[in-house]
Amino acid sequence: MASLAAQAQAIGRGRSIALGVAFAWSLALILGACVVPVYSSSGSAGDGPSTLVGANGIGVIDIVSVPLAVTAIVAVLLWRRRHAPGAGPAAWTVTGLAAAFNLAGMLTIGPLILPITICLIAACAAGGASALPRSST
Repeated sequence: MASLAAQAQAIGRGRSIALGVAFAWSLALILGACVVPVYSSSGSAGDGPSTLVGANGIGVIDIVSVPLAVTAIVAVLLWRRRHAPGAGPAAWTVTGLAAAFNLAGMLTIGPLILPITICLIAACAAGGASALPRSST
């Protein structure tokens, strides 16, 4: 029994670390959109390097915040997994949609979001069915 408790604690720690990394990377994307120069212009009309927000406006924050929202949704679903039977499959579905977005955007923003998706997959996979207590019947 103590072994099962230790295993459950290790699974919970792994899931927490994966979600923590996903949250941190999501916040770094938002911060990066505001401060990291991604566009450069030269010539008489160019002002030099420009950030994503500086070049496209504040509305870009809504788009760059999507990975943070997805991470929050998956975290809540995984937290509710034990009490809501459909929460685990829903977390996998949201993670799968994030992975599909990564594939679709691989030539643009996909590589920047890939670490978040990998962390979400790791968080969903941590434990799986083995994290639930087994019935004696």
